[in-house]
Amino acid sequence: MSRDRAGTAWETDFVVELRLLDVPGHHIGDALEQVRSHCAESGEDAGTAFGDPAEYARSLGLPAQDVRFAGMLLGTAGGLVGMFLALWGFTSWLDGEPVAITLGRLVAAVALVLAAPLLLRYLRTVLERPWLAVAAMALGLSTVVAAPVVLTVALAQLPAPAVTVAGLGLVVGTALWEHLGGEPADPVVSPVGDGRRPVRAAAATWLLPVGTVVLMGLAWALEALS
Repeated sequence: MSRDRAGTAWETDFVVELRLLDVPGHHIGDALEQVRSHCAESGEDAGTAFGDPAEYARSLGLPAQDVRFAGMLLGTAGGLVGMFLALWGFTSWLDGEPVAITLGRLVAAVALVLAAPLLLRYLRTVLERPWLAVAAMALGLSTVVAAPVVLTVALAQLPAPAVTVAGLGLVVGTALWEHLGGEPADPVVSPVGDGRRPVRAAAATWLLPVGTVVLMGLAWALEALS
C-alpha cells in the first residue's frame, strides 16, 4: 500500500472511531488537522506517529455530544413520509383513483422511517456485528415488502391531488428545515476553513426531494407508455 493510501486509510479509521464515540464534527476536524500538521512538519506518516487510529482516537478523550434521536427521527420521518405520500398520491392520481391508506402501507412506512435513525444510533453494533445488521435489514425489508400485501385493510380514502401536494410540501419543507440548520448534519469541519457548511453536506439535504421528483417522473413515463 502506498504512503498516501495508507495515510488516507488511517484518517478514515480515525474519523470513524471518533464518530462512533459521538464526537462533534468540529472537534473531529480540529483533531484531524492537528494530525495532518504534525505529519507535514515531521515527515512521518500518521501510523508511525500516532499508532493505531482507533486507540489514538479514544486516547484523546474528546467530548461527546448528546445523540438527538428525536431530531434524527423527525428529520427522517418528515422526508420519508412526504416521499411516500407524494408517490402514493401521484400514482393514484394518474390512475384516476383516490389514495387508499391501508394498514400495511402504514406499517411499511413506519419500518422505513425508523430504519435510518436506528442505524445511526447503533452504528457501532452494526460495524462490530455485521451478521446482526444483515438479519435486521432482512427483517425490515421483509416487513416493508410484505406488509402492504398482507395488511390490506383500508383505513381511509383521500383525494389523490391533495395527498400529492401535501407529500411534496412535506418532503421539500423537511429538506429546507435541515438546510437552514433545523437538524444539522454535523460535518467534519477543519478549524482553518472558512466556517461555511460544505457544499456536499448542503446538497445532501436535497437528495430526497430530487429523488421523489425523479420517481414521480418515472411513474408518469411508465403510465404514458402503457
